Amino acid sequence: MLAGAGALVPGLGGLTAARAPAKKLGKEILERAKLPRPVPTDIKKPPGRQTSLDAEGGCCSLASRAADDIGSLALRNITHSGDAVLGHFPGYINKANARGASHFDIRDAWNSLSDAERWLVNTHFLDTVADRGDRVLLSLPKTIIRAESYLAKEVQYLTSEKGYVWINQWALKPGG
Repeated sequence: MLAGAGALVPGLGGLTAARAPAKKLGKEILERAKLPRPVPTDIKKPPGRQTSLDAEGGCCSLASRAADDIGSLALRNITHSGDAVLGHFPGYINKANARGASHFDIRDAWNSLSDAERWLVNTHFLDTVADRGDRVLLSLPKTIIRAESYLAKEVQYLTSEKGYVWINQWALKPGG
């Protein structure tokens, strides 16, 4: 049974279920980037202020809070349409907005991430879309996907790791 959005998640330092995926993503980004993550034990939550706490109850580093924010940013364009649009930047965003479909866009935060961090945040979005069972629409036909592009990697990830199959040259669906 899933916890409600406001329910506290055990082991995540008082985070609610709504923030837990972003918190987990933040930890993964830090681990992959091998950034130091000090956990001072002498810092207490200031009265009347909201702070981000790690699983041990200490204050998180600036890098961790930034990673949490990027994880949340990756999911800010999730809709309830049942469709997600992928494509080469920036064309897919216009198609997604016109259809009311989900899409990935972390804006300028993209420029501050390494390639590994970009892929991690991107797969966080793709995992969310796949877990929901959304249909994936492309902003261009599959025959003109640029090799070695993020779109090519996204399609490969969805078909090989998430069980998506092609419906036609413009769309994929979950399952076989």
